[in-house]
Amino acid sequence: MSALTRNLRRVARRQKSCVSTVSNPRGHHMANLVTNVLTRRQREVCDLICQGKSNKEIARALEISPRTVEDHRLGITRKLAVPNVAALVHKILSARIAELEAMHGAN
Repeated sequence: MSALTRNLRRVARRQKSCVSTVSNPRGHHMANLVTNVLTRRQREVCDLICQGKSNKEIARALEISPRTVEDHRLGITRKLAVPNVAALVHKILSARIAELEAMHGAN
């Protein structure tokens, strides 16, 4: 396991939201984009998506139907201009990795 992977796991254990503090490589804060574009509920769904939760798990956690979760996922991918949820998670986590590398210096 690489040092970067270990550090990311440590950060993930300490941080509730993968969306709330993410910056993209150009320095624009993803948090501002997410806060300004997504609804509160979409941000909650996005956080749970980044945690690897299924639609059913998200629905149970937020006390909504799985179909409503699907609608939120579609809205999130459209608003953030990503083709699918995998690309969404990749975009957010890649930005987080870039931020961590910038903070701690690339090895």
